[in-house]
Amino acid sequence: MESQTELQSMKFQELLTKIGRKIRAHDVEIFINKLKVTERLPPSLLDDIDIRGKNSGLEFLKKLQKEGYLAKDNLDFLKELLLDIERQDLLQELLKFEKKIKTSSDVEGAVARETEGYNIPPPILDMITPGRPPYRDPRRPPTPPSPLYPPPESQIVKINVEGGFHDLSSFGVLLQVPPNAVTHPTEMICRKIYPDLLLCATEENETLVSFCVEFESTSLVQLQNPIIVTLAHSGPSKKEGYETIVKELRDSWKKWKQIKEIQEDYPLAHEHLNSAYICLEIMIGERKALAVVTRLITDTFEVTDKGCVVRSSVCEDVTLEFPEGAVDESSMGSLKLLLMPDHIDILDGMAAYPCPIILIDGFEGVNFATPVKIKLPHPYPEGYPTGNVRLLTKDAAHEWKDITNEVPCVETESFIELQVSHFSWLWAWTYEIPLTVASSFSRARLHTTCVLYRKQENATR
Repeated sequence: MESQTELQSMKFQELLTKIGRKIRAHDVEIFINKLKVTERLPPSLLDDIDIRGKNSGLEFLKKLQKEGYLAKDNLDFLKELLLDIERQDLLQELLKFEKKIKTSSDVEGAVARETEGYNIPPPILDMITPGRPPYRDPRRPPTPPSPLYPPPESQIVKINVEGGFHDLSSFGVLLQVPPNAVTHPTEMICRKIYPDLLLCATEENETLVSFCVEFESTSLVQLQNPIIVTLAHSGPSKKEGYETIVKELRDSWKKWKQIKEIQEDYPLAHEHLNSAYICLEIMIGERKALAVVTRLITDTFEVTDKGCVVRSSVCEDVTLEFPEGAVDESSMGSLKLLLMPDHIDILDGMAAYPCPIILIDGFEGVNFATPVKIKLPHPYPEGYPTGNVRLLTKDAAHEWKDITNEVPCVETESFIELQVSHFSWLWAWTYEIPLTVASSFSRARLHTTCVLYRKQENATR
């Protein structure tokens, strides 16, 4: 005769198999990435799971069970997963099973206490346990723990042959369906999801500036014409040195990819959105997620042994002049510009006028045979005097070091020109400002070339 515990274990395995087979691969992927972000499970455990496999849901649950993170008396991870993917039907089955386990445990505890000291054979205990009243009233099913993120918001969009406009501005989305995009009425789900539950949409030096929005068709439908999707975003403009792009993640992909947007203006967006926006065309079929990210505008260039002049597309007054012979072989590089405020108040009677931060990649560890000229627009306002620019750099201890005598510098009313043998952080300032002020600027993360002046009343050049 099988014991009550063995029966419970069998029922638990049946329930796990049923739940595992009903969990989609995409849902498993989202949950695994969430666990990686929160570091609640060892990464090595999660990396072994084939999240694209046919039975990835069942494999994931078996892996948790094998490693001791899932058992019939430890269902927290499984309940959280079902909450995240909004499978209330499976969650209810799990809670019913948990209730039976706890009720049976209470009954067995009561029998053990009441039969203590009596030599009752195990078969008799097995017989009396199911029918005896519990030691105390069964407790209610435990309240499921609150997930780290609320369930995704979703809305069903009905698409018909006539087409039409759909305002989903609460999702940061507008949809324009052209006539005859479908041959018969269908539905599409628009879902606002949380970026930490997905593969990360941003790479290094990129920032997410919109909702992550997922689109999924409720039926296998082939669109005759693409749908115009407008995504609202909070990214800075091009004149501030940034570009905004749209990235897409599909079920069949393992990473986000940049997709092309529509360049022309979209009048309806001005009426319904109070922010910047990007328009693009999509074909609804395979489930996909869209997101807008922003990043610094990057200018790529090639330097040969003949030299060249590189000019920033963000600020044309910023140039890099590589003389002939500076490099002995062709090298690819990139230039980014981080624009700075017009001025920053440092101390009473003092203000800083920073130059743009120049970020150059591709020349790590390279010493130029002939110095390279870095030319920057002079940041001081009209009416302030020139002269006495000092240069600082950060040393290995991350302290500012005065290297004025080591780097040739030319200053005019219009520009500052530096001659460097390699690229590093440089900072220009006037000799009246002590290094303590430089340290305070360091803490403000303004690691760049800038000029500091005392404020003057009615100053003349």
